[in-house]
Amino acid sequence: MFFNEMHTTNLGDHLSTSLMAGETLTFTKIGIGAGDPISREQVKEMTTLIDPRAYFPITDVIDNKDGTVIVRCNLVNKDVEERFYIKEIGIYANDPKRGEILYGVIACGDAADLFSAKTDKLLSITNDILVKVTDAKNVTFVISDSLVWATKQELYELAGI
Repeated sequence: MFFNEMHTTNLGDHLSTSLMAGETLTFTKIGIGAGDPISREQVKEMTTLIDPRAYFPITDVIDNKDGTVIVRCNLVNKDVEERFYIKEIGIYANDPKRGEILYGVIACGDAADLFSAKTDKLLSITNDILVKVTDAKNVTFVISDSLVWATKQELYELAGI
C-alpha cells in the first residue's frame, strides 16, 4: 500500500510539546476508515477518524536511530463485515493529561486501497507507519501479546537459518 505522509492533529502537536518536557510517547493503536480528509487544516482539527471502520493493536515499534520510529500493526479483516476503501489511517497515542488521543492521520486520497470483508477472503497486511519523534526521550507502545505475528524471515532468523 502507498499512502501520503502523516500529519499530526492539534492534540498530537500538544502531546509532542509535552515530550520536550520529558513525557513519554506511548502509541496505543492504529485505526483505518473510509472518510476522506480533504486538507491539512481538517486533519489538525480531527479528534477521531471521519468514518472509522476498524482498529488494530500495535505489534512493534522499531527505532531507526535517526529520530524516527516505525510503528507496525497487522491489518486483519476477520471482524470486517463489508469491504471499503481505506481513505484514512489514524495513529493513536496516550496523552497523560487527556487519555487516548488521535495523534496523527494519513489521508490516502487517490492511493486508497480496497480492504476486503471477512466474507471475501482472510486478509492480513503488515502495515508500517514512519513517525518522526526527535524530541521524545521515551517512546513506548501498547501491545497485545495474543496478537503478535512473526514473518517467515523473523522465524528463520530466530531458528538461525
